[in-house]
Amino acid sequence: MKKGVLAGGAVLGAILSSACCWLPLLLVGLGASAGGVAAAFEAYRTPLLITTGVLLAAAFYFAYRPQRACTADGRCVEADPRLRRIGRAALWLSALVVLVFATFPSWSGMILADDVVAADAAAKVRQYEVRGMHCRACTGLLEAELMKIAGVASATVDYDHKTAVVSVRTGMTISDGDVMRAGESVGFTLAPSPRRVQPPERQNGEKMGNPTATR
Repeated sequence: MKKGVLAGGAVLGAILSSACCWLPLLLVGLGASAGGVAAAFEAYRTPLLITTGVLLAAAFYFAYRPQRACTADGRCVEADPRLRRIGRAALWLSALVVLVFATFPSWSGMILADDVVAADAAAKVRQYEVRGMHCRACTGLLEAELMKIAGVASATVDYDHKTAVVSVRTGMTISDGDVMRAGESVGFTLAPSPRRVQPPERQNGEKMGNPTATR
């Protein structure tokens, strides 16, 4: 019973620790505002991960320590091996769930990445600095929102450098305000970057529509 409660608490802690990534995606998918949600959960990610680790360690301790079932008259026998095996299997399954959710911010970007849209080589390119990204899943969320702006040919968000590059279709115009409001709608703050960017092109196997900053 103890290990079941502890394992359940560990799974819940892992789910909440990664809510800074999956919850905004869920809210946007449901048509709700995700502004500020990622930052709110990010502040508690480390304490939640520590709590999760402690609960899971305690669950394994109770699952693998020697156990005896004692009656009221003081007679004790070894716990049912079959039940212990089932309990341990359930615990390892819980540990796998914990691992998946605890590491979700690290690998989510690979799963949630959208197909890249080829950009017009003559398109105007703008670069923005992005604040408020807490995991790689944020890139796909922001890219999808930027692509909704009328006139945007492609949008590429770089998590490592915290930048967003937007290509504007030839003959179309968009304002920095349009881009900044799109970012705010999903909880990110964008500001025009002072660095110059090059038109999109395919270099060294890079994806089309992924302009790079000129150093």
